[in-house]
Amino acid sequence: MWAEGAERRVAMEEMFLDRPLIVGAATCGSGGEVEDPGPEASRYALRHDFASRILQRCGGGKKEDLFFLLCRGESMQPTILDKEIVLLNASMQIRMEPKNNGIYLVRRSPEDNEARVKRVRLDKTKGQLVLASDNRSYPTVMVDLDGAPIHQLILGRVVWVGRYLLDTDPPEEDW
Repeated sequence: MWAEGAERRVAMEEMFLDRPLIVGAATCGSGGEVEDPGPEASRYALRHDFASRILQRCGGGKKEDLFFLLCRGESMQPTILDKEIVLLNASMQIRMEPKNNGIYLVRRSPEDNEARVKRVRLDKTKGQLVLASDNRSYPTVMVDLDGAPIHQLILGRVVWVGRYLLDTDPPEEDW
């Protein structure tokens, strides 16, 4: 009996990758902090084949570069809703070469730990990172690079968005 349980656990570990939820919450608005997940962080399972496909489609990285992140706020609606969990690819390769109009976890300066999820455009002629919200009621923000390495501002690319269902209202009718 114990051997069957151990075999099942090994089979599950071979099928799924265990990835952490980054401590703190990035905002889809202003504010928000992001910290290293650490060993006590909540963890979620990803199928290995799903992780491999995502990494291949977004341009590289390792499975260890994938992290989950809880987003708060309305500035990225309708693409990302308040309290949704996203999957980030935080590989250095992705951070060094942001794709225009991609959605990234960013900060405004290398010293700042305040993180936001925004649509990004790199304006090389002006030396600026342009941060835009999908919700048009939020202003576009220009961040001067001032010689800062881009990977210190771009922390990861959003590669998948999940729907947070725990706070949704139940249907009116009784099932």
